[in-house]
Amino acid sequence: MIPIGYGRGGVECYFLDIRWGCRRALKEEILSLEHFTDSLRAVMNYWSGLGGEDLRCGWKQFDLMAIPKPLLPSTMVVDIGATMEDNRFRYWGSQMTEIRGSDRTGCSPYDITPKELAQAFYDSHADIINNPRWTAHSYEFEWSTGVEHKHHVLRLPLSDDGETVSQIVVIADFSQSYASGNEELLYGPPA
Repeated sequence: MIPIGYGRGGVECYFLDIRWGCRRALKEEILSLEHFTDSLRAVMNYWSGLGGEDLRCGWKQFDLMAIPKPLLPSTMVVDIGATMEDNRFRYWGSQMTEIRGSDRTGCSPYDITPKELAQAFYDSHADIINNPRWTAHSYEFEWSTGVEHKHHVLRLPLSDDGETVSQIVVIADFSQSYASGNEELLYGPPA
């Protein structure tokens, strides 16, 4: 596991937002269908019903408004260009702006900081482009305050020609962090 940055006191941190620091490294696990939340299962069923698993679902068929409403703010869509350097965020959910501190719509996913996170994005996107299939992972880490955070990420390839990946829909499900009603689980301790 490669750290994406360092939290307070130089402690390795493996999560998107290191403004508040991490005490324990991120734990990443492949998420199987039986462990999907109901919302992620609904998205997966929607995408599969459009032919997504056979690359028969393109951007014109995929309706973001069909995603369960609580997931839309934490959804991202990456347009795949002729080269990896040409890839751009087509859609960047409002919750991702809150978490990352800026709107990344139109930006390269690989210009994000820290550079290790950009490399992780690059690697996961390249993997889906080269091996078109859905992927899902569960991520767990501990904030420097000792509060544990857990979320799931589902990545779905879309294809406009039925052969190559033209977009990747990335959906982060933070519902386990919301369940407690403790905002610190999602955003970290207050500044």
